Amino acid sequence: MESPIARLVEARKNGEVIRIAYHGGSQPGTAREISPMSISGDDLIAHDLATDEVRTFKVAKIEVLSDGDTVANYDATGPG
Repeated sequence: MESPIARLVEARKNGEVIRIAYHGGSQPGTAREISPMSISGDDLIAHDLATDEVRTFKVAKIEVLSDGDTVANYDATGPG
C-alpha cells in the first residue's frame, strides 16, 4: 500500500485531482477533491476544487481515499 505522502507527491507530479478525507478544519472527516501543488514540511498546499481556493492542509490529517470509499462531501456553502 502506497503511503499518503507518496500518493500526494505522485498526484502533484502528474497534475492529478485526488479525493481525500481531511480530519481537521471546520468539517472534519469530509471528502474533498484537491489538486496538490506543493508539500513543505508538515503542510500540503493544494487547490481545493469545492471552494476554488488554494488551501493549506496538515499532511498528518489527510487520508487519501479510494474510488470505493464513501465519505460525506465537504459543503463549500457551510462553515469553512
